[in-house]
Amino acid sequence: QRLWIDEVDTQEPPPAEWHIAADDLLLRGHIVAGRTLLPGAASLLMLLDATGADELTDFRWLRPIESGEQGVHLAFDAERILLLQGTRPVAQAQRAKGQTRPVALRLEEALSRCVHELPAAELYQRLERLAVQYGKEFRCITRLRHSADGHTGYAELQVPAVARPAAFVLDAALHALAGLSDAAEGLDSLPLPAQLNRIRR
Repeated sequence: QRLWIDEVDTQEPPPAEWHIAADDLLLRGHIVAGRTLLPGAASLLMLLDATGADELTDFRWLRPIESGEQGVHLAFDAERILLLQGTRPVAQAQRAKGQTRPVALRLEEALSRCVHELPAAELYQRLERLAVQYGKEFRCITRLRHSADGHTGYAELQVPAVARPAAFVLDAALHALAGLSDAAEGLDSLPLPAQLNRIRR
């Protein structure tokens, strides 16, 4: 069962706008360098929902989505496949052309390379030292292992007790990237993605 991408109800029209209140868990539990930001995972899921597509390519986060006093309001530009905050593009993707086969996951081979383990508590302490503060609903990682070269990682996650956990779980999966190396010099050195080549439901 896939936990981090909700199924779209095909009987309902796809959303064109979203408003996330300032006191929503998605915002108040996600603070980076003193700024309340919408998790990147949330904008990714919004584009999937808005397009109704099973697959998108060339997904890009264009800029952080910062909350104001009233929260965050986003709109979908269907022609350009853009998320907009006001008039500013914040995320973009392309519709996939044709069908692609899922990449075969060689789990045992990957696990054999993940010889170093980083306790989940230490991961989140490391992030706090880098001014990344996550609420308990975002702290989904329970176990994290990585290879000596930092190219391969394995994380075990738990689903938080929230109404729509997809964005929390997917965002936590991205947290695992911060544990692929033994140390990070600063917030700018965290290996966080700016682009995904292909995403599938």
